Formats: sequence, structure tokens, C-alpha cells
Amino acid sequence: MDSFFREVLRVDTDFLGMHHLALQDTTLSTGQVIPKDSLVVGALEQIHRDLRFLPVDEETGEVFVGEKPLEEFDAYRYVGKKIKSTTVGLEHLTFGLGAHACPGRFFAANEIKYVLAEMLVRYDVKTKTGKRAPDNVLLGMTRFPPREPLIFTGL
Repeated sequence: MDSFFREVLRVDTDFLGMHHLALQDTTLSTGQVIPKDSLVVGALEQIHRDLRFLPVDEETGEVFVGEKPLEEFDAYRYVGKKIKSTTVGLEHLTFGLGAHACPGRFFAANEIKYVLAEMLVRYDVKTKTGKRAPDNVLLGMTRFPPREPLIFTGL
């Protein structure tokens, strides 16, 4: 369940960027200068799919990708790995990073996984048409779930 949850957060991030205001002039390693008071946006979707930011497997020393390409959803990508849904790092910024990492991420992850597990055990969930719901709608830098209603039938 934890691997599935992390992969959902990685592949289908609802917020596509994190905004920050530059507090001082900053020079990047490329020589590019970000002037003070500039708005800087980290592109989460691109970061979550960039090989340069992926963790290195401690056992093999290789970059960890999993069985499927990063563009594809793989519910088992993190099974058996030390990487958890709440682990923050450059490859997974959904919960922030460093001193700005969400302190409630552990509680949130446990609650979401609990509710999802209860739903799976208690209900058969389908769309009204019986077909897969359409992909999320992108509006600006935010994704919204499809509007098609879900039907919950008790088991």
C-alpha cells in the first residue's frame, strides 16, 4: 500500500509546482543569477520523472528506477525498498524538503492509507459508466479530479 501511495504522489501530483520568493540575489552553478524578489517555481512533475534526481540503490550502487519507465505508473516500484511514501528528497518533493518538509506527512499518509484500505475491503467502487474515469483535469498549475461520480456498493 505504501509503494502504491508514493507512486500516486509521484506520477499524479495534484500541484505541479512549488513557489518560492528569492530573498537575495542568488547565483546558480551555471552562472545564471536569480535576482532578489524573483518568483521561482520548482516543476514537481518534471523533477519526479528526471533520472538525475533519483535515489541510488544502496546495495547495487545504481540509480533506482524500478521495472517500468518513470513515465508509467508502477504500483510496485518501491516494494522492498527503504524508500517510504513519507521519505523526502530531491526525487520526491510532494511533502517538501529539508526544514520545510511537512511535519504532518506521517499522520496524513497513515490516515489516507487507512481510509483507502477500508474502502477496498468494504466497497466495490465503479464509475457510473463502468469505464475508467477520465484523467485529471489540468487548470493552471493544479490538477483536479474528474467530475464523473463514483458509485460505492457495499460488499
